[in-house]
Amino acid sequence: MSIPYIPLYVTDYEADTAHLTIEEDGAYLRLLRLCWRTPGCSVPSDPRWIMRKMRVSADDYYRVVEPIIEEFFTVGMDRVFNARLQAEHERINETHKKRSDAGARGNEKRWVLKTNDKADRPATVLRSQLEPELEPELKPKKERKNLNINDHFDLEIVYEANPYDQAFDEFWVVVPKKAGKVAAKRAFIAKVTKAKIPPEIIIEGMKRYAKLVKNDGRDRSMIKFPQGWINDERWNDEAEASQQDFSNKLKEKLRAGNSNPDAY
Repeated sequence: MSIPYIPLYVTDYEADTAHLTIEEDGAYLRLLRLCWRTPGCSVPSDPRWIMRKMRVSADDYYRVVEPIIEEFFTVGMDRVFNARLQAEHERINETHKKRSDAGARGNEKRWVLKTNDKADRPATVLRSQLEPELEPELKPKKERKNLNINDHFDLEIVYEANPYDQAFDEFWVVVPKKAGKVAAKRAFIAKVTKAKIPPEIIIEGMKRYAKLVKNDGRDRSMIKFPQGWINDERWNDEAEASQQDFSNKLKEKLRAGNSNPDAY
């Protein structure tokens, strides 16, 4: 659906964009609005399309817009998107859908009661003589453990646990920049199920990256979003960097006269 407003968390936004010029800040906001109004909350990875929609010249695009895309957006599957923006778009869409469904159910129930009251009930009938409301029919589910028929909840909403929920929770604990959780979880499960990447490798890679960010004292705006980190399979980069660090330190030991590798 088309959402007529966009949420702006001013504190987070200012923390991430304090280094931008007025021109860069304006380009960033315009690109966020363009993504929000485009289906899928993303735009084609086509500079000409973006230039036309943002109403900028080629010079302004390569001078201002392209650096903003490289810093704040992810490019994948021929689309450009912002992980935090997509997560907010999905959350608001889901909230609107739940409210709409609840309203539709309420209207249908009122219409049925009103129709039955006019068509079937005699003028002198008492309310106590109306037929009792039928019990809701329970649909079979794969798992329905400890389900109490007297519990006050929608009997249709019984979800099965995702086998990768626990692995993702372990991954999310060590993420240094916790933003776009829904999109990050989707990317995590895709890598585990489709690309057949063991979740332990992804988790260990993120631990190394979090340690690197902490040791560097890196500014928050320079920390990768978890979804982009997963899509780019950056755990491979961190593994290669760790191996290179080990080799460099070992060479320094040998140059210092210590020929015993076990001493390292």
